[in-house]
Parts: sequence; C-alpha cells; structure tokens
Amino acid sequence: MLVNRTAATATVVDPREGVVEETITTGRNPNHVEVADGVAYVVDKSGAGENGADTVTVIDLAH
Repeated sequence: MLVNRTAATATVVDPREGVVEETITTGRNPNHVEVADGVAYVVDKSGAGENGADTVTVIDLAH
C-alpha cells in the first residue's frame, strides 16, 4: 500500500503483479501507512481533525 500525500488517497498495489487494485480516499495529507493483520492504518498529518488533531484512516484490506 502506498500513500499519495497531495491526492489524499492510499493505493492498494498487488505485490505479485505490480498493478493497482484500488485507490481509497483518506484524510488530508496522508504521510505514513502501517499494515497489520489485513488492516491498513494511514496517518493523516493535516491537523484537519477535531481541534486541529491529526487523524488515522483505518482500511480493511480483506473486503
């Protein structure tokens, strides 16, 4: 999975085929992704959350 900071998206890539499977909208300015147990956690460092907080977008990759 890759994050696309200026596009506010995360891209799921098939590592065996090297092709894009899906592009998912995240919060503004995603800058880090961690994948564990079929779930991707994308940290959105925009300060756009409540009270200027950063946010985390949680993506279930098993769908």
